[in-house]
Amino acid sequence: MHGFDKKAFWGICLAVFTTFTLIGCPPSSTNAIVPDLSGLSEADAIAAIEAATLSTGTITYRLDDTVPSGNILNQQPQAGTTLALGSPIALTVARYTTAPELVGLSEEDAIIAIEAATLSTGTITYRLDDAVPSGNILNQQPQAGTTLPLGSPIALTVARYTTAPDLAGLSEEDAIIAIEAATLSTGTITYRLDDAVPSGNILNQQPQAGTTLPLGSPIALTVARYTTAPDLAGLSEEDAIAAIEAATLSTGTITYRLDDAVPSGNILNQQPQAGTTLALGSPIALTVARYATTPELVGLSEEDAIIAIEAAGLAVATVTEEYNFDVNAGIVFQISPNAGTTVEFGTTVELIVSKGKPIPGDTETTLLPGDVPLEMVWIPKGTFMMGRNPDEQDSRPNEDPQHEVALPGFWMAKYELTKGQWEALMGTAPWLQEDGVIDEPDSAAVYISWEDAQSFITKLNTLTDEAFRLPSEAEWEYACRANTATSYYWGNDPSYLSDYAWWQNNTAYANESYAHEVGQKLPNAFGLYDMSGNVWEWCEDDTHSDYTDAPADGSAWVDSPRGLKRVGRGGCWSFNGIHCRSAYRTFITASGVCNYLGFRLVR
Repeated sequence: MHGFDKKAFWGICLAVFTTFTLIGCPPSSTNAIVPDLSGLSEADAIAAIEAATLSTGTITYRLDDTVPSGNILNQQPQAGTTLALGSPIALTVARYTTAPELVGLSEEDAIIAIEAATLSTGTITYRLDDAVPSGNILNQQPQAGTTLPLGSPIALTVARYTTAPDLAGLSEEDAIIAIEAATLSTGTITYRLDDAVPSGNILNQQPQAGTTLPLGSPIALTVARYTTAPDLAGLSEEDAIAAIEAATLSTGTITYRLDDAVPSGNILNQQPQAGTTLALGSPIALTVARYATTPELVGLSEEDAIIAIEAAGLAVATVTEEYNFDVNAGIVFQISPNAGTTVEFGTTVELIVSKGKPIPGDTETTLLPGDVPLEMVWIPKGTFMMGRNPDEQDSRPNEDPQHEVALPGFWMAKYELTKGQWEALMGTAPWLQEDGVIDEPDSAAVYISWEDAQSFITKLNTLTDEAFRLPSEAEWEYACRANTATSYYWGNDPSYLSDYAWWQNNTAYANESYAHEVGQKLPNAFGLYDMSGNVWEWCEDDTHSDYTDAPADGSAWVDSPRGLKRVGRGGCWSFNGIHCRSAYRTFITASGVCNYLGFRLVR
């Protein structure tokens, strides 16, 4: 279409339209034909649209060099389409420009050049670079000369740099102002004890002064900070902590120590000492005097006692239950340390709580060295007739006269003392190398004189702080009978002897001539074993030919001065059944020993 004059063409079309009108052949009054706009300038295309009694629709600009910049690339609807009058014609216009050369320009001038090229400023990045002056363009994207649609963004990289100011010796506040004035930022601030500069002034900086940096780079500071440790001696813990904080220091480890040089809760010592020069925030370790008094706990319930212990800043060590005739069950009757004792906070308190009064059959166990148990059975208080019945078969005159005895309750060993128990406490074995003895720890200890038994008791009481002893003769017979009045504690029939006792028929006559293991036969009604047979058992009493003038309260009948012999009870493995009767008594020299002589404890 080279040399074609579109304006002239449309003039001819207008004349033809007028002629047709004059001769009576007008076009439709409601429709128009879309003109061909390709290649026209944007302005001519709009004029042609209006001449066709149509309207201009959306105009889109697109990078395209097939037609001159500003001319029509496309139209919608296409040329020749019949449309209602006033319908819109959408246009696509070729638009392009070239990216200007911006490298080396200042940021401000680069932005002006971008706008003059009908482009837009894209992302601006600042980078440390001294190839161009600070603030000038280092790079652009797209590069200079690139053909671009109008309004396309140009991304810029701008050289930005500053130098770290010299902050040495400045106050922290002034250093921060200087950093901000250099378009930099304040980094980590560290405080260090140093008296090279006044407290609060700059000791060091990183990076060093004069270093070239991008804008906004951080400067780390080391600040001289020091104070002196306050004198805290004698202050309360609370006041000492307040004084530490007021000195811009921190509270370090707090240790509590028993000391009455100052009131409880006050400062005994501090580290570092008062007057020491310190960096701000340095810790001060404190030693605080702390003491408490053991509260009065006797008479309280176990639960209330524990509450009182904890309220006093103390702790419960152990709670031991023991029988007590005077204190109800569950009530504390003894403590350690005693009430009113000054102790450190956190000290443990031991409680002994009453189990109440024991009842028949209750047992207690005492542990001998090596955790060897010694079991005791509670024998209840009571009254009985001591001595032989008038018609008792095979009885003897020294068991007369039968008389009433009233006894309080007491503890009695469940078994005769064993070899294992003797060795655990005494560390000896008197039966070794003797005849008629078995090497069995749970068999009755033999070759034990009355005097040896007393030595054992003395050592046991020292170990346990208890009051173990030999039974009185009345206690022994009362415990043996166990509320019976017959010849034996199972009745009057001796044919049951082997069920309850080791005696000559099941030992010497059976080629087992020795004291046997305890607890192998049936017990009596109080739960005591071997009260008949096995070994004669020492009693505390001196010997008397009968019971004339014998004590009626169950106490041991002791002469002054003491005689040479003591009472033995219960019979033994080598004797016949007569000796196993509950009332039978024999008299043995206190220093005597043999393989059928031992003892049983009471407490």
